[in-house]
Amino acid sequence: MDRAAVADLQKFVMLLKSDASIWYLPELSFFKDYVESLGGKIPAMPEKPADAAPEAPVSGEQPKEAQPVEQESAEPEPMEEEEEEEEELDEMEGINDPEVLETPDDDPPPPMGDPTREPSESEMEKMSELRQQAQELAGSGDLEGSLAAWNQVVEIKPSALVYARRADVFLKMKKPNAAIRDCTAALEINPDSAKALKIRGKAHRYLGNWEESAHDLSEGQRIDFDEDTLEVQKVVDEIWHKIRERRLHNEAIRRNRADRLEAKAREEKLAARRKAAAEAAAREAEEEAAKASAGAGAENFANGANFPPEVAEKLKDPAVKAKLATMMNEMKNNPMAAMQYMNDPELGPILQSFVGGMGGMGGMGGMG
Repeated sequence: MDRAAVADLQKFVMLLKSDASIWYLPELSFFKDYVESLGGKIPAMPEKPADAAPEAPVSGEQPKEAQPVEQESAEPEPMEEEEEEEEELDEMEGINDPEVLETPDDDPPPPMGDPTREPSESEMEKMSELRQQAQELAGSGDLEGSLAAWNQVVEIKPSALVYARRADVFLKMKKPNAAIRDCTAALEINPDSAKALKIRGKAHRYLGNWEESAHDLSEGQRIDFDEDTLEVQKVVDEIWHKIRERRLHNEAIRRNRADRLEAKAREEKLAARRKAAAEAAAREAEEEAAKASAGAGAENFANGANFPPEVAEKLKDPAVKAKLATMMNEMKNNPMAAMQYMNDPELGPILQSFVGGMGGMGGMGGMG
């Protein structure tokens, strides 16, 4: 038989003696069956290391009992059962004011004039006549004629009162957008114009702008109270109160929903961290167990062979023992891993001495 093949066979036998688990590798089942068919006795499968493997025993000491590794549960804590969420309310359900316009005005803006312009004396006289004319026409029901007169007044010299009076004509013509535009211009000149506030509040009602309507009417009545506006204000306040209550209800539901989603996201994030920590702890425990098992195997290897004094002396070196333990650990997944250490300056002589002395050793202590 070829000497190289014999040498390889010797090395393989050495591996079988050093680690009984090699017998149970799937790829060597044919060889195990063959040995058993010849009446050979296969060593028992070594027990798997516990979660926390024992430290390699020092010669003369009893092995320490493995301590269980505590791991944080990867399962998320059960969340409290979610309460059934209330449904949001339709803010406008049951709100039906016949004064709200289906198709509001969208006419081009009328002339707005220049409040800073200084008219001549003749223009002032004309403006006075136009103002009187505009009021008389409005009183007689000629709103178009009144509007035309107010437009001329605005072009000569607009003021907060002029804007508000033209806005009143727009309101009577059911043109709320134009009325709001004039009232806003009036309030820019005089923020305390009660007339402009009341007219704008009524105009907002035509548009269904209940919050704006309630605000303007309240401010206008605060500055200059009148009974006619009070009737409109009561209607607007009642509607706005209903809408506001429903809006607050819906906002509370949305806040609660957002809080629940945020809490759920925190729980999921925490559960993911716990799971990752548990998996990391398990991997670390497995690595420590493998190292401890390999260390024990290395110790048994050193104690179970009759090495020459110089080799035995090398095996006392902790660094050599650590490297030997690494080799043993690699052999669990790859029984031929020892071959790459044959030329190692520290392990090579030990392995070669072991292989060379196998013929006269008469057997070697197991490593399991």
